[in-house]
Amino acid sequence: MPHPHSPARGPVLASALLSLLIPVLIAGMLLLNAATWTLPDLASADARYGLSFALSDRLIASGAVDPASLSWWQTAGAVVISSLPLLVLASGLLHLRRLFRHIARTGHMSLAAPSQLMRLGTALLLWALTTFVCEPLLSTWTTLQDEERLLSLSVGPSDLAALFAGVCLVVLARALRASVQTAPARHPGLARAQRTAGSSPV
Repeated sequence: MPHPHSPARGPVLASALLSLLIPVLIAGMLLLNAATWTLPDLASADARYGLSFALSDRLIASGAVDPASLSWWQTAGAVVISSLPLLVLASGLLHLRRLFRHIARTGHMSLAAPSQLMRLGTALLLWALTTFVCEPLLSTWTTLQDEERLLSLSVGPSDLAALFAGVCLVVLARALRASVQTAPARHPGLARAQRTAGSSPV
């Protein structure tokens, strides 16, 4: 019979699995984004096995840019520019991974959880912002050799969803941080635990 205070195995196993999957997700989205530019047959909007991803899809799927017509330096630049928002998102996912790793080890959230959620929410907000900023830069870069250069600027449902999720996470993180800060006054026994958690790596 399990101890009444022992952590439930379900959340522990799920957190362990998610902490392993997040690096795979990060690597996968960066590789898929690079593939949309380096493998034009996959990225083409009319290809049988069309591949579209994030910011790159806004230009490729609309037909504004043909990856097959780009020079090697334009392709390399397009991969770098379109990867910038994804790297911002990846930084937030790594904070989420730290949170899951702690749950997998201990069975409960750490006292650093509010800070980790705050960084994840901030990363989502910056992801939407960098996507907005990088789109005109990417469209101009990929049409430098064209007779008419393109300057594309748009806000899509994914941007609005990222902004909303980011704001929600920041608000939730602030509420959790306030609860953690006031918890020792209500439960003096937690003060020592907070000092211990603050001095140990997460």
